[in-house]
Amino acid sequence: MLPLIIIFRLLNGKLRTIKGRNQWIQIAQWLEANGYGNFEVLPICTEPLGYNAWLAGFIDSEFCFDLRHTKPENSSKGKRRVAARVRLEHSKSHRKTGVSYMEALQLIVEFFNHFFSDSSHGSQYTLIEVTSPAQLVFIKDYLSKFPLLSVKRMDYDCWLEGLNIILAGNHYTPEGFTRIDQLRAQMNKKRTTFDWSH
Repeated sequence: MLPLIIIFRLLNGKLRTIKGRNQWIQIAQWLEANGYGNFEVLPICTEPLGYNAWLAGFIDSEFCFDLRHTKPENSSKGKRRVAARVRLEHSKSHRKTGVSYMEALQLIVEFFNHFFSDSSHGSQYTLIEVTSPAQLVFIKDYLSKFPLLSVKRMDYDCWLEGLNIILAGNHYTPEGFTRIDQLRAQMNKKRTTFDWSH
């Protein structure tokens, strides 16, 4: 069986955006035109986000995990700050087709019990930035059920260790500062080592 057919059957009905479903229709049409049978494209998935791994896949491709350690000399208020956050900056609509992403982004905001902010990159972008410890624990719990699979998993693991330091109240200790800085130094664009054992 053609691997594309296997993927089509596994993901059919699991998509949550109009753009994704439209691409699915094109795949079905190609399969049919090339003699692989008839393929019904199922409607957009309306299950709550916590019921499947769709959001984990979206987080894997679009979100950023951050640990912050602002030292007093670098703070406008002269205060040290240590924090964890999860961030998504995303266009409001598809650049070429104009199809809106806002319905799917609204689902994410509601799932996180959060809100949109304005992006510094202009009005065509929106920002979801989660910093509340309760909401970060909610994200942690979701990702323990539906783990990340890409290289972002390594950033998540560093972020999770930092979050646990914060939740334990050890982030304002000398050891906490040191460990947060070590974790930050190997996250996102600073990562130089990769381990796919997850």
